[in-house]
Amino acid sequence: MEMLLKAIKMIFKKKNLDVLIFLIACHLGVLFGAWWFTRPHFNAQPCRNCGRANTRPKETLYQYKVEHGVPYMKEKKVYYCDRHYKDAPRIVKELSHESDTIKKRLLFSSVLSTVLLFLVVFSAAVLEINFNYLLIFPAFLGSVFWIFGPSSDITTSGLFVLIFLAPFGIYWLWLKNATRRIY
Repeated sequence: MEMLLKAIKMIFKKKNLDVLIFLIACHLGVLFGAWWFTRPHFNAQPCRNCGRANTRPKETLYQYKVEHGVPYMKEKKVYYCDRHYKDAPRIVKELSHESDTIKKRLLFSSVLSTVLLFLVVFSAAVLEINFNYLLIFPAFLGSVFWIFGPSSDITTSGLFVLIFLAPFGIYWLWLKNATRRIY
């Protein structure tokens, strides 16, 4: 309980609160930009290989079962991005789930990035780290969304892993800085 009160005091200092408001505005701007650029592709399927938006279907044979050495096939439309369209296989054995859409992936990325922002702010408040360092977060998130796309597998997996690693990384940086000040 004491740590929570300490974090709340740190967050509501005038200087930190100003940085936090700007940080949240930048975070919302990045999320709005991701929504704006993926909005035309909301009802489409993500790329089967990488999960990016802006896909187009390719007629493919889907091998759904094999009985007595004879494969049974159906024609299916499988979605690929421009990067993977030309190298798409002619026969696939697994399909992505029908309910997997860009809209759901963007929502998942948005929730993960917001949880990550909360964890980073809370960790910085508990460890009394200068909040100006937190302004790296929207730039980092925006560059990840720009390079890989907000709905890609790399982005969602990376954000999920960072939720667990970011507090430890912040603690390690703080510990390294604190020991340098002592000696």
